[in-house]
Amino acid sequence: MAIDRRRTDELLHGIEELFDKLPDLGSPFVKDEVKRLVLGPALEEIKKLISGSRPPCLYLVGRSGDGKSSLLNALVGREVAEVSHVRRCQTESERYYIDFPEVYASWDVYDSRGIFDPDLTDEQTEQDALAFLEEDLIAKQPDVILHVVSAQSVRNLQQDLLAFSRLSQNLKRRTGFSPKTLLVLTKVDLLGDREVWPPDATKAGLILDLIDYLQSALRIEQTELLDVNNRLRGVRMLDSEYLAIIPVCCYMSPLRDDRWNIDWLQEYIGAVLPEAAQLDYVQSQKRKDLLLKLSSSIIKRFAAIAGGIGAIPIPVPDITLLTPLQLLMISIIGGLSCRPLSLESAKAYLLPAGGNMALAVGLRNLSRQLIKLIPIGGSAISGTLAASSTWGIGKAAEAYFFFGKKLKAEDLAAEYKNEA
Repeated sequence: MAIDRRRTDELLHGIEELFDKLPDLGSPFVKDEVKRLVLGPALEEIKKLISGSRPPCLYLVGRSGDGKSSLLNALVGREVAEVSHVRRCQTESERYYIDFPEVYASWDVYDSRGIFDPDLTDEQTEQDALAFLEEDLIAKQPDVILHVVSAQSVRNLQQDLLAFSRLSQNLKRRTGFSPKTLLVLTKVDLLGDREVWPPDATKAGLILDLIDYLQSALRIEQTELLDVNNRLRGVRMLDSEYLAIIPVCCYMSPLRDDRWNIDWLQEYIGAVLPEAAQLDYVQSQKRKDLLLKLSSSIIKRFAAIAGGIGAIPIPVPDITLLTPLQLLMISIIGGLSCRPLSLESAKAYLLPAGGNMALAVGLRNLSRQLIKLIPIGGSAISGTLAASSTWGIGKAAEAYFFFGKKLKAEDLAAEYKNEA
């Protein structure tokens, strides 16, 4: 299972039903205002994360034969694009709609025709290819562009790199659209001795030489290592149209999987995608580390919302008011961990003996379970206490859903000030 957009309305309806069980606040107006203060910001987060989410849009650029299709297959983990080593597969950009039905996710991917291909010898034809690419990028507005360069052709591509740099500048000038572009160095397994893989010290040196050459060709002076413990992971560039250079091996077959550094490329793509495209991308990868990052981000946001609620003077200064918010957070964490997106996931966590209770279970019954997680002296809650308790409950739920561990939320809440 995973977060299914179709279950979102059902979840929110259940949360509102619980909120309607709040004690009498004096008048319907007051109750509606409290509901707005408590649930309003949370619903905005849900809208951004789930209801307003969409598939990520990736655009592949590069010469034919440099491995665009192989790269796409490696990123997805299965064959979705035709691979050819001897002929051009496309004459215009080709759209791939990639579905991940088991996790309710999909991607939009465009594979461009090759620019500066060997058969494009006429200058006018070359300019036509670049003009087409520029107009196509304006039309498609991709989230991330992957400029694919084969390790064997790197030293002959300075003209390509400079042309793409000019194209990026034109796009920004014409539309204000500044594409997030990664330079992906493919086929590094073919450097040196082709029988040696994963890379030994000699092959690693050849890969690093090519990364250094690309930095020089692009006139890049400011860079950072993606992984300070391993230079082979790639470099982040701080003063270029390209965000990073990442070397990869994309080869995989039914009998052998030689993919290398694809996980780092996957993670970097996720890091630069806009928020609206995060959910589909992270769920499609089925990687616990990426799902945990998104879960932690949700916990921080909900803790901040709880902190704001705790600081507002309202007629019922009681932890009960935070219960719908915290239940919503727990349900989302459960969904990210591959449980169904529903209040039942939260109840299974809070009420192990009665996880199948009816939806109309009393709000205060659930409040008592949350209070057991983080005992609060008295009924008054400060902004700091509301934020830290919500954060602790979220981290405890995260440990339970992702790792099967039962941790004390109050112990985790004590760590909130170091994480905020």
